[in-house]
Amino acid sequence: MIRLLTIGLCTLALAGCAAEAELSSDRGNVGGIQDPEEPPVVETSDAVGFFRIDVYPSDFALSEAARFDSDIELPPQTFEVLAEQSNIDLQLTPPVNVEGLITGWGVTPYAGPDLPGDIINVPAQVRMDQPGSVHGRVTLSDGETGEFAMAVVPGVGYTATVVPQTGDIPFFSELVTLNADLTYDVDLGYGTALWGTVSRADGSPMVGAAVRAQSADGTQGALVHTDEQGRYLLRVLPDLEYRIISLGDEGLDPVVTTDPFFVGLDGAERNVTYPTVTSSLPIVSGRLAGGIENATVRLTSLALDGFTEDAHLVRSDRSSEQGLFDIRVAPGTYTAEVLLTDVGQPYTAVDLGVLVVGVGMDLGDISLPGLADITGTVTDELGYQVAGALVQVEELGFGQRSWTTTTNSQGVWSLAVPGTPVAYTVTPPPDRPDLALTVPEPDPSFIETAGIDGLDLTMLYGVQLDGNITWDDEGRSRPLQLSVVEVRDQQGNLWALGLTDYDGDFHIQVAWTP
Repeated sequence: MIRLLTIGLCTLALAGCAAEAELSSDRGNVGGIQDPEEPPVVETSDAVGFFRIDVYPSDFALSEAARFDSDIELPPQTFEVLAEQSNIDLQLTPPVNVEGLITGWGVTPYAGPDLPGDIINVPAQVRMDQPGSVHGRVTLSDGETGEFAMAVVPGVGYTATVVPQTGDIPFFSELVTLNADLTYDVDLGYGTALWGTVSRADGSPMVGAAVRAQSADGTQGALVHTDEQGRYLLRVLPDLEYRIISLGDEGLDPVVTTDPFFVGLDGAERNVTYPTVTSSLPIVSGRLAGGIENATVRLTSLALDGFTEDAHLVRSDRSSEQGLFDIRVAPGTYTAEVLLTDVGQPYTAVDLGVLVVGVGMDLGDISLPGLADITGTVTDELGYQVAGALVQVEELGFGQRSWTTTTNSQGVWSLAVPGTPVAYTVTPPPDRPDLALTVPEPDPSFIETAGIDGLDLTMLYGVQLDGNITWDDEGRSRPLQLSVVEVRDQQGNLWALGLTDYDGDFHIQVAWTP
């Protein structure tokens, strides 16, 4: 047996836990959220010497599992493996079942220390997330019964998050340990009030402005909208720190985030003021030369006049059949760019630089460069040409378009790619199992000029990883068939991928030595 470690919760060859645990989270009115029990410390390695394997059971594997047990679930799993191991046997850990009931307090009216109302079942998003793994699961509790259920890879270090679909019920998150079947009932209570107004600088209320609360850990609650007086009301758990995020008139106003503030048992008031009026916002317009249609022109704020540095605004418009666009934005300083999302558009995205927008601005005709024709050869480390290799070129940023081609019998490839930063990935042909998926780093100058010849890409031999993956069928190991296996470093970068066969075996060349 080789030595295998785990990342996060995934324990290799762990037998299913029969015991059922029960955890009831009472988010009552007094004292706010209760401190969860500290989970055990998990030893994980960020040092060179370990790599990560992510396993994604295929639909075929799931259908085969269902033939033996109609209730079986095989969620994706992450394993951490010693780097010196080249022969790896993995067994999927049987998932634990997490089910529960989400309740809260239906309040009428929405104010006062003693709130009349009833306990209600709450429709909410329920998430279980574990950093550095593919173990996260998400579901919705039933709108009528408040019940939810999910199958999760067992372990520690999960963050449970419950976000009701309406802002009049508190939301929360906490660390949980999932090492056995678990009944996870959450009573969100009625919390305390968080209220305020959203208005313009002239005092006029912003009707229908979208507002939500964000807790100190980054969890965001549901959106609510202001009434005819510009007032909003949220309910949150007390004795915690929050920010208010206002979207204003969505699509026109900047997103404004307040400084963090403490909400006690008596609640808190926080008002948001916009210094601009949407009816008087300047318009940035122009035309894409040649009448280029369906390109995206995007403005992203760097600083907004009259707003704090936390405010931000992103506005965009699709060019018309004539290549025309116009974007209404708040006065400020923006980056501007023209983006293309369709691979069939033979143009390169353009950075228009920084714009200072105070009044209406016509950018005139904007010319987009065409694609650059690049030709090259794929060889192995010994200089032999590789026929049938798949060359993929992916645009970095912008529209993130990608282009692919296959090398001919002489290892030659050619593509028309944009004159912007791109990433190259070369996948070996089936008849060259000795080669690894390779991510070369060619000189960026190659993509700045059209008509380049001789962009040679070298494929690496790397190290071969052999292994077998099984799943547990009540004590009997069965092969995980035709499922994707990804090899990643500790930062999550993909270095190789492969597929298990009908016996659950995989053979992957990795061009990286951890």
